[in-house]
Amino acid sequence: MSKWDNKVLQTNWKLATKNGGKQVALGEKDIKSAFGGEGLIYLKNGVIYKVYPDDKFLPPEKKLIELQQLKHPSIIAPTDILVDSGNGRLKGFSMPYKDAYELCMLFPKAFKDRHKITPAQITELVKLMQSANKYLHSRNFLMVDGNEMNYLVDKKFNNVYLIDVNSYQTPSYPAQAIMDSVKDPHAKSFNQNTDWYSWAIVTFQMFIGIHPYKGIYTKNLTMNERMKRNISVFNPDVTIPAVCAPFDTIPAALRDWYEAVFEQGLRTAPPDSYESRIIAVSRVTKQVGSDNFLITLLYTYQKPVTMYSLGYTMTENGLYKDDKVMVGLNDVAEIVVTPQGQGILARLEKGKVKLFPILTKVEMPDSFQADEMMSYQGRLYLRNSGHINEVSFVDLGSKIVATLKKVGNVIENDSHMFEGCVVSNLSNVCNISVFPKPETCYQLQIPELASHKVLDAKFDNGVLIVVAARVTGEHDKFVFRFDGGFKSYDVRVQQSIQVSEINFVVLDTGIVLHMTDTGILECFKAVPGAKDIIEIDDQAIDTDCILMKNGNQAMFSRGEKLYKFSMQQKQSAPNVPKSNKKRVARDKNTGRLVDVAQVARTLVHKDKTYKDIYKDDDVLINAIIGAPKKSPSSGMI
Repeated sequence: MSKWDNKVLQTNWKLATKNGGKQVALGEKDIKSAFGGEGLIYLKNGVIYKVYPDDKFLPPEKKLIELQQLKHPSIIAPTDILVDSGNGRLKGFSMPYKDAYELCMLFPKAFKDRHKITPAQITELVKLMQSANKYLHSRNFLMVDGNEMNYLVDKKFNNVYLIDVNSYQTPSYPAQAIMDSVKDPHAKSFNQNTDWYSWAIVTFQMFIGIHPYKGIYTKNLTMNERMKRNISVFNPDVTIPAVCAPFDTIPAALRDWYEAVFEQGLRTAPPDSYESRIIAVSRVTKQVGSDNFLITLLYTYQKPVTMYSLGYTMTENGLYKDDKVMVGLNDVAEIVVTPQGQGILARLEKGKVKLFPILTKVEMPDSFQADEMMSYQGRLYLRNSGHINEVSFVDLGSKIVATLKKVGNVIENDSHMFEGCVVSNLSNVCNISVFPKPETCYQLQIPELASHKVLDAKFDNGVLIVVAARVTGEHDKFVFRFDGGFKSYDVRVQQSIQVSEINFVVLDTGIVLHMTDTGILECFKAVPGAKDIIEIDDQAIDTDCILMKNGNQAMFSRGEKLYKFSMQQKQSAPNVPKSNKKRVARDKNTGRLVDVAQVARTLVHKDKTYKDIYKDDDVLINAIIGAPKKSPSSGMI
């Protein structure tokens, strides 16, 4: 029902547009909507007129003038101001008319099915809504009450429109109200992040068909209470109706952003490209103790070990093959190998690259100029001004010939080589070049680093870790994981780290071993979106170790010693009294922590054959978490 009485509804308005000087006569037959709480909506000759019968609801004329500055195809802003033809007093404003549905009509599955609206169409509409919000923010406006009633969608489902702009916060006029269903319960004032929170709630419903804080929760909490506690439909204890769309309807990067916002309390703008990056949400399992690893000493050298690569060990004063010294060193060098497996030592001296076959130790005649050099997976890369060249080696039997092949271009004045990558900065844009296979270069724009200064970086088998400084001087560590085609990635940020060292390797099995600045060894998969992280707090391997690898064998050096290691497989000890402390594991299906012993008892109760299958807790744990089967001697690493 309308809040307006018949006298108001039957009023014949004689108005004029202030700027255009056009006379406008409006009557009851022109009413488009009388359900607004502040004004009446009229439609005449393809133009919408909003008229305020009660002057107390009128927005200030200066605010309307500010709103007229908004020029975006998705924002229905005032085009002119309406005044009373008789006394010239402000009465409202005019807007363009759009024949459209209210956005909330898209939420039900039945409506989508009836109009054959695909997830791809929803994604494009969501992108338009994001573009409009970004435009508002760039001009210091806020939508504030971004509820589903303040959007329209055209009847071909190609365009979206933002309406009720007179309620927006402008540079000079604060907003006054917001619907509770899209209000951020953790915010004390309106800002860009509260706009994005409202946007997240509305756009999520476009994909899935339910408010992110509805569904059935095991505890009797109101929607408002769940919003305050970050208990959303992503919580494993919340069930949603079967009619709702599956979560994988949402593009992966956006889906993970939603989960981070609704479950983790993240407050930031959504990703610009829904397939290019993901906000990494992690499930962490902690292991503390002194018996987590099976460690084997390989060799002890004269000087501290600095690198292990392709079967060669480099120390502060020499290059070794196993424990045999091959070359003495007194400067920085890189190790590369020919396709036939011959080792080449590369030195950069005064802008000239010198190459030495390790077996002959005789300098090769090939001469190349370079500003910087680095090696990755046995290949040598040179930066000469703005060019990145890969050095190729041809083994002719009696001699080895080196040639250059250009694989990429970078910014000449602000590019630097790091381990496995090149970092370039230009006008608050950070580009990183990686070389995952021969004669191949991917140049990746990383928006997350735009406001940081890169201090160090390393790329290995699809994983990029960067340490960068904020303008405040604090250092953050970024962990990026890329898909095979380098079209998408996720990112995890460790803020305000204590030390700026990068210490990680990616085994050929796809397992990442990463030493944090606090001495915790992280183990996780080199796959975007993989959530499980094992954190191992064990002094046997900590920050004074350098992580290394040989294929799928994990290694580390500590001072002059080189070790290999794997996860310790704990054997059952029937003669030792069992500890009362529960062993828990995270269920691969529900994400919940479960009591391993209780699971074992339940299984044996159901079927006695399980008693022999799960003799060891670790075997059962692997079954619970979904780890692949391993031989007892191989370990997890």
